[in-house]
Amino acid sequence: LKLDQTADPDHPITLRVWDFGGQYFYQATHQFFYSGKSIFLLVWNPREPYERSNLPSWLDRLRALAPTSKVLLVATHASDHTANIPFSQLKDQYPQIAGEAAYAIDSETGAGYQELQQAILDQTLLLEHIGATIPGSWSEAAKAIQDTKANHLSADEFLKLLKQAGVDDPDQLAQHWNYTGEITYFSKNPIYNPDQPELTDWVILRPD
Repeated sequence: LKLDQTADPDHPITLRVWDFGGQYFYQATHQFFYSGKSIFLLVWNPREPYERSNLPSWLDRLRALAPTSKVLLVATHASDHTANIPFSQLKDQYPQIAGEAAYAIDSETGAGYQELQQAILDQTLLLEHIGATIPGSWSEAAKAIQDTKANHLSADEFLKLLKQAGVDDPDQLAQHWNYTGEITYFSKNPIYNPDQPELTDWVILRPD
């Protein structure tokens, strides 16, 4: 998702978007995608009662696993239904929620999309790594990754590639790229099975 910024129109911001599977059997994978360099859109269908929205459960997980990330609440079907949720109460309980109300959108009419996109941009510009200066070696490493034809590498090969590009702290760069979605690298094993080694053995260079 490319966002144009008025202050610097020559440098649009590119966001990488992940859509969580909401079904129960996907939830064990969610831990890999909670990070402090993210903005979360919590989307629900207001045609159903608030009690069935499961919003508090999602907010509890975000508070536990990504406590520094902002959350935008987004209600669909805005042309036909009003988002009837205790927004003030939720925001008091979960300070990560951004905005003064839930954002209401409608995919059929396009209503609300401009406001939501502006909110995403506003929160993006507050992320600490946006606009930050990076070492030249990180750029060299990015070029080396782009020139690599493989879709994945072993963790050892990947870290060696970063060192050859002159990166002083390959683990720091790998973690940064993982957070920003440029690679997928499970440098820490899942919380439910910390002794399982397989996930830390591989780096996905092209997550898409």
